[in-house]
Amino acid sequence: MVKPQDKEMKMRWITVDGRRTPVILPQIWNHEKEDWVVTSTENPLPTQLTGSIVEDGLPVRDINSNIVLLKERSHKDIDLNVPGNSQKIINESIDVGDYRYLIFQFIPSADGKRLNYRIKYHYSRGDSTNTMQEITVLKVGGSSNNQVSDKVEVLFKYIKVVIANEEEHDHEFGNYYILGVRK
Repeated sequence: MVKPQDKEMKMRWITVDGRRTPVILPQIWNHEKEDWVVTSTENPLPTQLTGSIVEDGLPVRDINSNIVLLKERSHKDIDLNVPGNSQKIINESIDVGDYRYLIFQFIPSADGKRLNYRIKYHYSRGDSTNTMQEITVLKVGGSSNNQVSDKVEVLFKYIKVVIANEEEHDHEFGNYYILGVRK
């Protein structure tokens, strides 16, 4: 039987003030899987109030669940093949209205090939499919490495993520993750 202290916790790298910084994601130990499971809106961090009288109406805020994994997709789940010199919307609208910031992580699965691509998102109000604004969060020039955006302020309620392949050839991209920082 694997114990939690014997298994590494899941983490991501983000850029803070121009420096790459490791962040341990909020997670709980799953005894059945014998592994750490990242918390999300579908898998919330369990909270239990102890040592207080609940009837007193004390406000309780779980500060550990401020960062949430909003979206995790893999080329195994969806088609992440993007033709050369084109772009592709890679997800349905995501409701980000409850978050102050977003952090995007992108794994290109380049097998050592240096790629040129951009990760963008389209904002919309949610009452239409029209894009109000397009924002580039990652501009990758000649890299095969995992990429993480700086934190991006949320300005609207819904977004769609776009991969812009700036190579001549088609490429099947790997995985992407979107983290939300609650308001």
